[in-house]
Amino acid sequence: MIAIGDLLKDQPVLGNYFAPDAYLSGDFESGLIENRKGDRLLALPETLIEGIYAALDQELGSASGVVLFNCGRWWGKNFYARFAEEISEYYHKSLAEMEMVELLQCLKQCWKTHGWGTFDLQLDYYQQGFLVV
Repeated sequence: MIAIGDLLKDQPVLGNYFAPDAYLSGDFESGLIENRKGDRLLALPETLIEGIYAALDQELGSASGVVLFNCGRWWGKNFYARFAEEISEYYHKSLAEMEMVELLQCLKQCWKTHGWGTFDLQLDYYQQGFLVV
């Protein structure tokens, strides 16, 4: 017979990596915000982002879309690399080895914890090769 203690010792149950109480820490006096690895995070007001968009549009005109696309692609690649590294280290398995439910929950919680809002994936058109966000 298998002892419950042996099961818990072999595979500890890990919680939500991106839980805000555990993932974010900061010092209000100095304005420092860090993630659980000690990397610094930056909070930008929405008006600054809107100003950057407006300035790009004014300076570059129709080329601003190309610039924003390339910035987004660069950011997305770097985000994926950081996300994959952090999750793989914490759960001791690669993203490819994770169950889809686990991966989606991590991604949703990451998005929410960083303050980027929430999203929902609809798999209605999955068989046709589309995910609706």
